[in-house]
Amino acid sequence: MISFSGSRTQKGQMEMIGLVVIVLLVTIAFLFLAQFALRDSSDDQFFARKQLAVSTLTAISKTTVQNCELGSQQEALSVNELLKDCADNPEGGFGFLCQGKYSCAYLQEDLLPLFFGGSLDTFQRRYEFVSFIIQDPDPPLLLITGKNGGCQGRKKVDTSGDFPLNTGVGVLESRLLICD
Repeated sequence: MISFSGSRTQKGQMEMIGLVVIVLLVTIAFLFLAQFALRDSSDDQFFARKQLAVSTLTAISKTTVQNCELGSQQEALSVNELLKDCADNPEGGFGFLCQGKYSCAYLQEDLLPLFFGGSLDTFQRRYEFVSFIIQDPDPPLLLITGKNGGCQGRKKVDTSGDFPLNTGVGVLESRLLICD
């Protein structure tokens, strides 16, 4: 559990927890819908996986993280702002610090696994989250694979579609793949 001191940080922490709960509830609702759809035709299965991917990535991208720092100033940042900072400063050393980590490390090691672990991993879904600069896609900036494996070699793969962000180094594209 994340721990901060002060009433202002407690309010920010409560807002972040509230957003995580909303993301989890929306994802759980779509997982239940997906479970019923998987018993039906393949068109319904496609729709369920696709909708789950889109809603999950949309909710995550709009989530705000409290108490990140730029220099000595505390900031509240959206996940999109952290992704932009990660693209602009992939090696760290500059940019935002969240819980003592620069944006790329914080997203890869803490925040995104928390979101995906509380929803997609809980329901044993296979998934891959990838974020890369379009002009230089290899290697990807961020790559997160589910505990049950990724989507390499899977036949039924549906995507959230592309979530592009303009950064100082080019267009950053993020995508969530969900597969059976």
